[in-house]
Amino acid sequence: MAEPFYLTTRRFGGNYYAKFRLEDGSISSMKCTGTSNYEEAKKIAYSWLISGEIPSRGVTKNQDKKKTILKK
Repeated sequence: MAEPFYLTTRRFGGNYYAKFRLEDGSISSMKCTGTSNYEEAKKIAYSWLISGEIPSRGVTKNQDKKKTILKK
């Protein structure tokens, strides 16, 4: 059985990107997994798929909610 996503890199030794098959048969844009390890990237992609929370831009840094917001 084929995987429900594709894993690819942009360069040798770079991070893996996941492309998911969408319901209409098309393929999503690349989502960065944030790791250059194939097995870890596969686990991350499956966790996104199982939870149903495929990120819009891949792995992003979490914003620190404790930062002070400066007012003008």
